[in-house]
Amino acid sequence: MARRSIAARLTTYTPGPFALLLVVAFVVVVLTRSRRAEAWKRGERTVLLFSALFAVGLAFQLQLGARLQSDGFYYFAYLRSLAFDHDVDFTNDYKLLGLEDKPHLFTPTRTGHAQSAASIGPAILWAPFFGAGHLVARSLGARRPEIDANGISFPYRQAVCVAGLFYGLIGCWFCFRLTRRFYVPSLAALATALAVSGSFLLWYLVKEPSMTHGPSMAAVAGFVWAWIRTRDTRVTGGKAGEATFDESRAWAWLGAIAGLMTLIRWQNALFALLPACDAVAGLTAALRTGDRARARQVLAGGALFSLCATVAFVPQMIAWHAIYGSWLAVSPLGPKIRWGDPQLADILWSSRNGLFSWSPVLYAGAIGLVIFAGGQPGLGVPMLLTLALMTYFNACIQDWWGSDGFGGRRFDGTIPFFCLGVAAFA
Repeated sequence: MARRSIAARLTTYTPGPFALLLVVAFVVVVLTRSRRAEAWKRGERTVLLFSALFAVGLAFQLQLGARLQSDGFYYFAYLRSLAFDHDVDFTNDYKLLGLEDKPHLFTPTRTGHAQSAASIGPAILWAPFFGAGHLVARSLGARRPEIDANGISFPYRQAVCVAGLFYGLIGCWFCFRLTRRFYVPSLAALATALAVSGSFLLWYLVKEPSMTHGPSMAAVAGFVWAWIRTRDTRVTGGKAGEATFDESRAWAWLGAIAGLMTLIRWQNALFALLPACDAVAGLTAALRTGDRARARQVLAGGALFSLCATVAFVPQMIAWHAIYGSWLAVSPLGPKIRWGDPQLADILWSSRNGLFSWSPVLYAGAIGLVIFAGGQPGLGVPMLLTLALMTYFNACIQDWWGSDGFGGRRFDGTIPFFCLGVAAFA
């Protein structure tokens, strides 16, 4: 049964031709050195490249029949319910989406709502595209009565697929910017193209874009880029124990991005280990030298980070309170976390969606990340620790293989690390 399932997915997903096309489109445009290209401003070239990749991605979405499916229904229910019913009771939304065959969804919570193990973040990011879909539905509905402007019809569903591709490409741009800080643009472009098109992530941009993995990778990539970009400001600090405005602003923005990426996928909170390592190192250095003022400054920065992350996470807390009657809730529908029984070998090498066995290019990324850590220990070691923590967490999830997903999908936030790693390996 498992072999037939894998064979069916491999038959549907043939990455060679369009993976190569994406790599060629990305690298050729970036590496063009004609006079005309030199005259373009950097922003214009970025827009051109993004537009070209976006058009290619949409073409493959059409070819591969990308649609709202799988877990995407549960995130979509948030969006439809908030837009049309102005609540988070998904009882009628599940029925409109054709989920009547899943009775566990309709078991009332203590507040009388339908069950939900989904996060609200994707709905927030999808909202502008959903609004555009509403305009399209109304326009088409005037000529074709079968297209309803009720939040369920084809324009709404495809709008979130377009959103998945859009945010995934934003994430690729952040990965490129991140990698370019340490390597020449040509190598950074090639590494990003290889890590994205050679891994499971491409599937979730062009085949199943209604899943959260494109937006999740984008948010984490933006967070990692901001973490590195502001690190000197946060580590250096102010004088005489007084935090500078730039340092406080850096901690605040980083915390806000952390809250956003956690809204999209809760396990993304683990990436907060990156600035936590900075804070621990700074606090240890301050205490070793007896600089209590600097120690207070580091603690204040960490507190500001936590405060801003919590504020950004408030929408999910409000939703939980409405659905489950608690500001912090765990849905009974979600997979169990077995902390004492991690399937570490399987999560990495199993034929059942193992990370490396399904995305061999990530071998180069993993080896390269170790090389990068040797040259940049202040950055590379926290990345390796975070990657190890994410691996352990994913290995402890009851369905560690990601159910019917393609490849090691729950590692979406680690793609920026692997982009750096591929560049270092090269």
